[in-house]
Amino acid sequence: MLHIPSNDPHILRPCMTYPSDYSQTQGPPYYSHRPDSSETDPYQDLVDWYAKKVLNYSDGTLHGVTSFGSSDSLYTALSVAKARFSREFSNPQPVVMASSEAHSSLQEICQMLKLPLFRIVTRKQKGMDMDLLKAVLEDEPHAIVVLTMGSLKHQLYDNMDELYINVIAKLNRTKIHVHVDATYGGLVYPFLCKKWLVYPFDTMNVSLHRHLELPYRCALCVTSAYFKTELDQFKCNPSNEHMIMSKEAIPDLVHSLLTDNSIRLHKEELMKLVNKKNDFMELNPHVRCYHPLSLKVFFRNIPTELKACLDEYKVVTYPSSQTDEDKDKGETLNAYLVIDKTITRYMLVMLTSSLTYKFTNLQVH
Repeated sequence: MLHIPSNDPHILRPCMTYPSDYSQTQGPPYYSHRPDSSETDPYQDLVDWYAKKVLNYSDGTLHGVTSFGSSDSLYTALSVAKARFSREFSNPQPVVMASSEAHSSLQEICQMLKLPLFRIVTRKQKGMDMDLLKAVLEDEPHAIVVLTMGSLKHQLYDNMDELYINVIAKLNRTKIHVHVDATYGGLVYPFLCKKWLVYPFDTMNVSLHRHLELPYRCALCVTSAYFKTELDQFKCNPSNEHMIMSKEAIPDLVHSLLTDNSIRLHKEELMKLVNKKNDFMELNPHVRCYHPLSLKVFFRNIPTELKACLDEYKVVTYPSSQTDEDKDKGETLNAYLVIDKTITRYMLVMLTSSLTYKFTNLQVH
């Protein structure tokens, strides 16, 4: 498995607990009150915005809650899924199935919820191995399948079409709850892929701050209307208050971002980044990308002598490592670059020139 350094700023770390003075010192206040039946859900406006502007759903189709980050929203979603099985099947023990590329906090969350977790290997650019998933699920009566839409390591996307066509449609005995972890891809995949959510999902978590440049961590957990009861029960549980923001936590700045214009600008920026990445890869034989929609490129077989010149171009280097597939090709991955708006075309041209020059000199000597 590819080793990613612990100081990687592009990987979300588990954030299941917060200091008691968090609301005064580090960010927005907790969701400090529990709604009653006459009260409007304080974050339904955000849920409706995401449902309508990103997923093309109509208002009121989805319900949800806003948390401080993706770990909390993922915890919320799996709590809802577990409660769903308790309601429908008299408290069974569902298993959680997820790819080896799933969110870094998933294991901790499953331990907290006392849910057994099974990791399914990923295959090339196809994400989770659906044939292996099907074989494992044949012996499980109840399961929560976590589809990763843009893994944080390699930005791989699990194939939802294949899940429904080749797994769910062929397993009559297994009751499956489909959760979509869209921490990374929730504001990427819908705009870059023509086929998005052809099949329904039960729950989803998506990071908002990652792409919309919000002043603090903010994520949504959204569910279909069928799970509103389980979601309300989660919000009414006092032990969960520290994971949920209050309505007052969303400043005017955030509301100004969640407009038609912000989405248009975001889509335009995404296309620019994809074009920059594609142009850079065409010029660099030592670079690979694990998925066409990924904005994270990996450098292959970078000699130690070249690592020093990469720092100024925001390339992250780390100890040499190999994935299972890279071993077959004799490749070593030891650096990566995330193509974001801070990476200019000039920087990529200079990086390409520097790599070409350095590699040429190394070969000569």
